[in-house]
Amino acid sequence: MPNKRVHLVALTLLVILFSVIIVSSGFTMAWSLDMRLTWDEEYDAMPSVIQTTDEKIWVFWHSYRTNDAEIFYKVYDGSQVHPWSLEMRLTNNQSEDGTPSAMQAADGKMWVVWMSNRVGNYEIFYKIRDGISWSPDFRLTFDAAVDELPSIMQTEDGKIWVFWDSGRNGNYDIFYKTTLDSGQNWSPDSRLSISSTSADDWDPSVMQAKDNKIWLTWVRNDHVYYSVFDGSLWSSASKVTSGGLDNWHPSIMQTQDSKIWVVWDAGKVSATQPVPTDIYYSVFDGSWSSPLQIT
Repeated sequence: MPNKRVHLVALTLLVILFSVIIVSSGFTMAWSLDMRLTWDEEYDAMPSVIQTTDEKIWVFWHSYRTNDAEIFYKVYDGSQVHPWSLEMRLTNNQSEDGTPSAMQAADGKMWVVWMSNRVGNYEIFYKIRDGISWSPDFRLTFDAAVDELPSIMQTEDGKIWVFWDSGRNGNYDIFYKTTLDSGQNWSPDSRLSISSTSADDWDPSVMQAKDNKIWLTWVRNDHVYYSVFDGSLWSSASKVTSGGLDNWHPSIMQTQDSKIWVVWDAGKVSATQPVPTDIYYSVFDGSWSSPLQIT
């Protein structure tokens, strides 16, 4: 992995998951206080959050409480007196299982993808929940190089997409593959056409907008980039961030008012005067707003 992927920093992303309350039009916000979700002495990092059709909220993350990294999750059920469930373990392997990405498909099944080095190098794995129980771990990638940091979504046509970054070409590029039959058959690994031939492109986050276009964000040269797929072509890679900070770990979504939001962490790695890492966001409404700091 590029050496700037500091997982401890990503713990602060939990601030984003539960705090935003939109109180007026535009970008005016009232933010709740930071609320702590996990209480273990070891690292809990790299969360992924979804809401399912039964209105429950599921949060997945990786934790080092088992010595090696494993995936854990908690479920929020607002109808209960104590709404948060106990922490539950999703993976159980003597290896590093981390950086989960979750979604619920149109058929109600939940999917979680993550990276694991259980086969000697990092590859992408996934599990499916049928509403009652989780499937076994399924392996998605089979390359000798590092495949890591996946992001999963389903488009309106029922197709499930998984994006990740891979070092198989010498530098890191964004790859993806798709399935239309719940993982029975997958397309070949495909390199994203806009990936750079020289710079590292890594840590993708993807979603489909209301107009059916696919929006992808990722990191290149310590800046957050984005591209939009119109069903035929990807737009050229364009920056979301600027300035002198190092920007990592973007996450993208669209709100009910059709605005596109990207959140990420940013700081500066320096042996002499390190700049603390904090959470920033920017909103696209025809153009990107200036980055705003949350933490």
